[in-house]
Amino acid sequence: MEDPKLSEKASGSPVMEDRPVEKKRDRSDEKVTLDEEKARAISQSDDEYATKFNKDGEPIINTGHDVSRYLVSMRDDGDEAITFRGLLIGTLLNILNNITISLFTLKPTGAAFSDVFLMLIIYIFGIVWAKCLPRGSTVAGKPYIGWLEKPLHILNPGDFGLKEHVVAFMISTLGYLGGNAADTLATCQLYFNMRISTTVAVLGIFSLTIFGVGLLGCLQFMIVAPSEVVYWGQLSYTVTFQALHFDVKENPRRIKIFSWSVITAMVYEVIPAYMMPWLNGLSIPCLASIGAPDNIREPFGKIFGGALPNQGLGYFSLSLDPQYVGIGSFAGWPIKYLVQYFAGAIIGSFFLLAFYYTNAWEAKSYPWMAATLFQGNGSLYDNSVVFDENYALDEAALATYGLPHMSVSQVWSFMTTALALGALITHVFIFLTKEVKEDYKRAKAGTLDDPHWQAMQKYKPVPNWFYIGTFVLSIPAAFITITKGNTTLPWWGLIVAFIFGVIMTPISLAIYGRYGSGVSTMMASKTIAGAIHPGRPVANLWFNQYAHQVVDCCASLAGNLKMGQYLKIPPRTNTFVQVYGALLGGYVQWYMVTGLIDDHREILLDPQGDRLWYGGYYQDLNAQAVQWSLASKVFAFNTGLHYEWIPMSFLIGACIPPLHWLAKKYIKVIRDAGDLITTPIFMDNLSVLGGGINSSFTSSILVAVFCQIWLRTRHPRIYIDLNYLVGAAIDGGVAICLFILSFAAFGAANGNSHLFPTWFGNPESGESPDHCYMPAYDG
Repeated sequence: MEDPKLSEKASGSPVMEDRPVEKKRDRSDEKVTLDEEKARAISQSDDEYATKFNKDGEPIINTGHDVSRYLVSMRDDGDEAITFRGLLIGTLLNILNNITISLFTLKPTGAAFSDVFLMLIIYIFGIVWAKCLPRGSTVAGKPYIGWLEKPLHILNPGDFGLKEHVVAFMISTLGYLGGNAADTLATCQLYFNMRISTTVAVLGIFSLTIFGVGLLGCLQFMIVAPSEVVYWGQLSYTVTFQALHFDVKENPRRIKIFSWSVITAMVYEVIPAYMMPWLNGLSIPCLASIGAPDNIREPFGKIFGGALPNQGLGYFSLSLDPQYVGIGSFAGWPIKYLVQYFAGAIIGSFFLLAFYYTNAWEAKSYPWMAATLFQGNGSLYDNSVVFDENYALDEAALATYGLPHMSVSQVWSFMTTALALGALITHVFIFLTKEVKEDYKRAKAGTLDDPHWQAMQKYKPVPNWFYIGTFVLSIPAAFITITKGNTTLPWWGLIVAFIFGVIMTPISLAIYGRYGSGVSTMMASKTIAGAIHPGRPVANLWFNQYAHQVVDCCASLAGNLKMGQYLKIPPRTNTFVQVYGALLGGYVQWYMVTGLIDDHREILLDPQGDRLWYGGYYQDLNAQAVQWSLASKVFAFNTGLHYEWIPMSFLIGACIPPLHWLAKKYIKVIRDAGDLITTPIFMDNLSVLGGGINSSFTSSILVAVFCQIWLRTRHPRIYIDLNYLVGAAIDGGVAICLFILSFAAFGAANGNSHLFPTWFGNPESGESPDHCYMPAYDG
């Protein structure tokens, strides 16, 4: 039975308890002046969150405290959040967006609609709708047609407002949460030939999503409300929303800059994405090696190449293709994360090279970068040989066929993830427990000092019984899923998975909310699954869905709740919209990916794929499921594979934060570095260059240095005004171009591609665009 307080009335007007009853206020009474804030910051010079100012008195954005007070406006016009117009636009774009996500999950680039593109499209549709369709006020009181006032008001309630825009945006972008469950279903279909029934798919997606919602509701005082919990990845959206809807005098200029940035990026992207892919990898060492023997070109390709998936490290390669550089991300992530991202990637790449050229783990017997599994002779590992029709291990077949082997990049990725996970747990307990507890107590007592959280107290919160109800509904739905879906996961295994999610979510989000990126808990969940369900890779996949994917789901939902806090979206509306959007998108993705796998199975199983199709994401999910289901055999000390270093890395990683704490206590330079050194973040990024397309790495460093070091500190006003806006616009323009090219040129619709003629800037299929050597895999 639907709770009327969680929905909107049929007339399109919000329920009265779900919005403040007050008049619009002038913005001047909602802001603390710069001089007042500066004086306060100076008086709090001992406060680690005190704002810093440049010589011109402009605030430099460093902390969540700065974001709340200088970057995000306090304005709240009390406008309607849910309307028929917003729901319809959001629903249609949700379907389109998730069709595209499903498609690009199986592409080498992994690109799709950017969230900013969807934000812009919704804004255009909303403005046109508001201006072109008749309103109820035009017929009010008129004879014969006066009865149309209410229907027309539902159809067009007036000007397209910020909250209506945000609601439509959330619906259109949230489908990937349900898509987490669709990924598990797809991996089972691709590698184990499982045909998932509609009932299992529906219940699986439903149970995952609403369990995450219930868990998040219980934790929001710790992982959403405080100022320092920013969810930096969502910040560009918040700033763009306010730029589009506030400050009418400045809006024409901002919209003009935004529009021209979108158009320029969209037109330019045709060149590197279609006509001249060489622009993604301008590598002088590789160009110099053209004509040299293959045995010389091969190490050049491994070190300096990177324009193809799993090709090389991309050292000194310059990318002029914004789809790979990720301008919006590197322009917006905080400096405390970027330092550890780039340092970890560079240091980790040295380890990877050393492991390969010393032939650690028989590295030279397999492709040096690959996410799939191999036999000892280098051929692909066929799961169906060692697992029977019930997806259980056949010991006799395993003895004959042999244990699976991994590429050196996959081993290194597993090790660094294990290191980061071990460090995550001890780091949070040592460095953040006190802060999180204090934030929780202040939020519960109503004394939390975040101004946006304080402003949200005038809205009705989501009742506790709703969160409890989601738990009650999700658990039986999950039990039906694992039972009817032939998942081989026992009921008690599902309970262990739920317990894992409940424990790891607050630990993981304590880091994620403060840095904009966190440490994946997938390795930990698979370790537990392998220990309690040996020899059952399908059970491992489903255990991971209800353990790690719950954490992932909560992270995304928490980011949207924080955006809602900044933009004053009523909590009940926010929660309802997220559940609706996630469920709708998950079902669309499941339907799409099922058909795509059937049509392109062979190339998706290939470890290198081709320019059009690449199943690396599902290959990685399968590799981990198989490896960890055989954990007692593969990671044992007596197998001769030497993969025991992977589980040992958990313990090694857990020991590092205590050493870091001691170093901060006694070594001044480390103490002064503050949160520029966060061991789990650093270790998690050690394998950044261990796969995928890496030719853009140098360019991403240049973008980060320009935006986060020069622009942020030298020109804070420009940074606050335009950094997130322009970065988001570029990503949006690129997404539009890639979407059009996918269907017009790359055969996304029917498989018939129309590629640009080959020339030096666009080599033939199978050759690297940067002209670096990459040996063909013949396994």
